[in-house]
Amino acid sequence: CRHAEALAFVPTMTKVWPKPGLPFDSRAQSFLTAVHTAPEKNPFKEPRNPWGFFDLVKAFFLGVTLFPLRVVFIVIFLLLARLLAGFSIIGLGRTAFECGTAQPLGPGRRFFQSGVSGCCRLVLLCLGYHWISVHGKLANRSDAGLLVCNHMSFLDAVVLFVQTKACFVAKKEVGSYFFLGAIIKALQPIFIDRLDPDSRTKVKAEIERRARSQGFPPVLVFPEGTCTNGRALIGFKVGAFGALEPVQPIVLRYPNSHLDPSWVGRVSLPALVMRLMLQFTNRVSVVFLPVAKAEGSDPVAFTSRVRGIMAEELGVPVTAHSYDDVLLSVKAEQVLGTDTAASNVQFSTIQKLVGLTVNGASDLLQQFRVADRNGDGQIDITELAATMGLSPQSETVRWLMTMLDVDESGTLDYREYIAGFAFLSHQMRDQQVLETAFNAFDADGDGFIDLRELLLLLRQSSPQTTEEEARSVLSLALSGSHVEAEQAPATLSAAQPSPRITRAAFVAFCQRDAALSSTLLRAAQNSNSAAPTTAWGDPEGTTPSPLATPKPVITAAPEEIKAAVEIQRIQRGRR
Repeated sequence: CRHAEALAFVPTMTKVWPKPGLPFDSRAQSFLTAVHTAPEKNPFKEPRNPWGFFDLVKAFFLGVTLFPLRVVFIVIFLLLARLLAGFSIIGLGRTAFECGTAQPLGPGRRFFQSGVSGCCRLVLLCLGYHWISVHGKLANRSDAGLLVCNHMSFLDAVVLFVQTKACFVAKKEVGSYFFLGAIIKALQPIFIDRLDPDSRTKVKAEIERRARSQGFPPVLVFPEGTCTNGRALIGFKVGAFGALEPVQPIVLRYPNSHLDPSWVGRVSLPALVMRLMLQFTNRVSVVFLPVAKAEGSDPVAFTSRVRGIMAEELGVPVTAHSYDDVLLSVKAEQVLGTDTAASNVQFSTIQKLVGLTVNGASDLLQQFRVADRNGDGQIDITELAATMGLSPQSETVRWLMTMLDVDESGTLDYREYIAGFAFLSHQMRDQQVLETAFNAFDADGDGFIDLRELLLLLRQSSPQTTEEEARSVLSLALSGSHVEAEQAPATLSAAQPSPRITRAAFVAFCQRDAALSSTLLRAAQNSNSAAPTTAWGDPEGTTPSPLATPKPVITAAPEEIKAAVEIQRIQRGRR
């Protein structure tokens, strides 16, 4: 039933946009193009590590010679690291590893911690990393207490700990891992508790405290939040940059010719470790870039500038992808049972433009599975038409298919479906809100809004509204709209008969002029606030869309009406 309700808006949509060629086309095309990127820039595409003839010969030779020795020495070095880590944290209580109460390790403990670092370097040696190419220099602790780096592999943290002795941010559970838990604690990580709703705030404060404290080692953060294949830099999380402390960017590269160690998609960690140990040698490059300082007080701008510096050094583009793309891909594979790595939509862009959440996207995934009747992971025009209850030859179905099929493959994958129908659902919700607002203004129910009705309603939220101000609002609403008169006057005077605006003209005005229409919508909202509702614009108490969010009651000030009118006049003059 829930899926059927979610699908209900599809046939309703055909009544609102029954023909192609409407202004909606350009908005939809702009949105759908914005959330798609070229496949070669997909940062989550799995690396291709085929077993060629040379790889098979190499694996056979190393498998009976060097591989067994590497395994034995890795076990020995890990045991030694565990012993040294135990000495470095012996006697420390739980508060020594919690945000706000952790203290720097003393000289004796740091001695054993250095031993752990040495063991980590020997483990890298056994994995084939005989040399670590270093360019640039780690900044002095007084110059930068925060390090940021791109994230490609499970090796990143080990390589950078060997080079910087920095502490990391890690989930709390890893501190309890058998055998490895003590080694991780010896690195003095900042633990984040996913069950604690305040944990993110505490971690952010702890990062700032350690970055400013000379006693702690520098804090290393992977601002991407997940591993990528290194083909692009995805969106950086702003949290680590919020304190506007000096940051030293670090760039990692793995210039291997026979094996890509990127840990993305469905790459198995044990299989990847084994492939690394079956190489004669592996290569890694660490580049320490100059310290970056904030210019101003905007952490978002600071984050963007640092990301640009790192992308320029790497020679890769930046994209709007985020960790939510990974969550969505995993969910899609669970629901659809197919490989979704080839699909490439920037989910963060969808979130920003239409407010879709990961849970909302999961609901759309369920819809996709229902619509995909043959279970091939693609929706063709026949399946789309069946979902909408129309013929495949329908002009509306063909227009919708052309609109959503951005890659022009003739079918819709799950990401095209989510992006397109999230946009359509968002537009449908706005349409229903505007219809409700018109009903609030149309006091006598004759299907028109005249000056008297507009003035009465505006005065409910702003008693000081004058007739001239209401007349100006009505004049702006009529200009460029289809009204009863053949041509609407640019400005209405008191001597002219009061014109009336139709429902279609009101909706078109609100979609066209967002700044002034927000004032009208708030006034309409106040008039409806007395009615019991579950969500504004839902007077009958029906269940709101999973994508919808209730809007609070806001009172419009007279200055807001005047300012909105003036802004619209200036914008129209410029046009």
